[in-house]
Amino acid sequence: MNTKVETLSELVSVFQSSHRGNVALCYGHFNAIHPGHLRYFRKAKDSADKLLIAVEGDKQLSELERGINFSESDRAQAVAALDIVDGVVIMDSGRLEDLVKIVRPEFLFLGKEFENRRATRVVDAVELVRKSGGKVVYDSGETHYATSDFLYGDQSNLENERWAQYFTALANQKIEFTSVLDGLLDSPSPRILVVGDSIVDRYVACDPIGMSNEAPVIVVKEIESKDYVGGAGIVAAHVVGLRANCVFVSVSGAD
Repeated sequence: MNTKVETLSELVSVFQSSHRGNVALCYGHFNAIHPGHLRYFRKAKDSADKLLIAVEGDKQLSELERGINFSESDRAQAVAALDIVDGVVIMDSGRLEDLVKIVRPEFLFLGKEFENRRATRVVDAVELVRKSGGKVVYDSGETHYATSDFLYGDQSNLENERWAQYFTALANQKIEFTSVLDGLLDSPSPRILVVGDSIVDRYVACDPIGMSNEAPVIVVKEIESKDYVGGAGIVAAHVVGLRANCVFVSVSGAD
């Protein structure tokens, strides 16, 4: 294994780190290194003397994420192969704030997804860095690639975000959640008929290849696709989610 690579459990066991000092710490799973990551790492390295990368461990990933990502060792080795990187820590145990306590970084660099969709994973680490006088920077490397990673999301983080928005809306309206819940549970379940087209929405992740010689359009290579229920079908699913008895009437074909 590359000598740059360590595990969090190893650092915790000795209660010290050779990476202390003016350190910029980056965090993510880094499944496929692309130019956006390089710009992201360069910006972090320009802010400090040392660049330390924390790679999400396999245990921190959901079952779905583990199925589409390389192993923690492979991802860590790929990051460590970059000359710009001074050290890599595999998060095989604990949480990001545990590493922050050991390293005490001057800067914590996080991808834009940690600012909203995945904020719950890093909230304690962000607070700890700011309390210690450090700076938290959210940066995406200023790139917009359509990789297959975008076809998969962490369902728990998405649900937590939606619940937070819901409770905020209730608080703004001075509505108690228990009163809403009691109203739903006490009311009889209505019978609802949904009639409409069955639609399958297909999202395709692509990589741009170049411009077409025949028309002013970008030629792309399809990487992966994922299908979702759409149209009246998803409406019926939402009706069931609201505790109604739903009957769905539609047509289907060979396509």
